[in-house]
Amino acid sequence: MHRIEIKNFGPIADVEMDVADVTFLLGEQASGKSTVAMLIYFFRTWQDEFISIIANEYESWPSCRTAYTSLLRSKFVNLFGATANLGRFEIKYRYSNGISVRVTPNEVRQVNISMGSLLPKLRRIWEERARERLNTGSGMPINGLRNKTRLLFNDDYYPVFIPAGRAFLSRDTLHQVIVNYEASVLNERIRGYRPFDVVDAATRRFLYHARCLNQEHQRR
Repeated sequence: MHRIEIKNFGPIADVEMDVADVTFLLGEQASGKSTVAMLIYFFRTWQDEFISIIANEYESWPSCRTAYTSLLRSKFVNLFGATANLGRFEIKYRYSNGISVRVTPNEVRQVNISMGSLLPKLRRIWEERARERLNTGSGMPINGLRNKTRLLFNDDYYPVFIPAGRAFLSRDTLHQVIVNYEASVLNERIRGYRPFDVVDAATRRFLYHARCLNQEHQRR
């Protein structure tokens, strides 16, 4: 079972909770339910982000590690806003295999990603892929990478964050947004989005996949 600990982040002062296969979050409006859900989503996407990075065939582990860390930092900022506006917080996430990771602001209030024992395990996957590429001329297939990372993170689920509908649907019906989705128009709408706003990077990703499914349905 996964576990998350959140201190001084957004509307949340101090929370520790297990993340089970089914977890219900109950609370008053603006009490931090969506923040908790989005943080869980963020940490559960780490394995997929690693696959996307390692598939780029970086020539050295330091360059791969730097790219991966930068991607996670950027994703955190896209989801929650600049850390300079978020104060002094600490977020820990423990995967069910005992691996723990942490996100905090550093001295200049930028995102600091601490991976602990996860980092050398990721390095071993990268080294195995590099050896296979050297011996065969092609790296480990993506399916093989996915299986290894799932075993490492002990997580068989594909994370999807579906935003709370109340404020989101007040802007447009979900159907209209999906059918009439245009990236330039949507970007114009959300250009000034704030931390914890309902239209964020997770929402944009949800809309993109929803539009793809809608197009596929129309082709049929």
